Amino acid sequence: MSYLPPFAFVKHKYKITANADRDRTALLYRDLIDIVKLLLRGVTIDEKWYLAQYPDVAEAIEGGMFKSAKHHFVENGYFEGRRSAQFEVDEEWYLTTYPDVADGIEAGNNVSATEHFVSNGYAEGRLPSEY
Repeated sequence: MSYLPPFAFVKHKYKITANADRDRTALLYRDLIDIVKLLLRGVTIDEKWYLAQYPDVAEAIEGGMFKSAKHHFVENGYFEGRRSAQFEVDEEWYLTTYPDVADGIEAGNNVSATEHFVSNGYAEGRLPSEY
């Protein structure tokens, strides 16, 4: 499923009003988490990859703690820094966008853009490709 709730719904549910004169909108932390979880429901999870990558999740599902890999990812996995799938990294774009990674590869610190993304880039908030 690839679902994203309408922005108008999110604004209404969390009483967010548009005001061009204010730069900030205040939210309770739990409301921010709820909004993120709403968005995560629309993320595609590679269930087979996720369970192979995170065997503790497979055990938790078998133990009845979660219904599926997606359920775990939405409720806990994303917040624990787990990835939803093995992302395809556009090597050329990544190295052009993040020249420090290209420098690191030249210096022998990383083998490839993909290796950097998996080991560091995802946790640093770097994108694997332009779109």
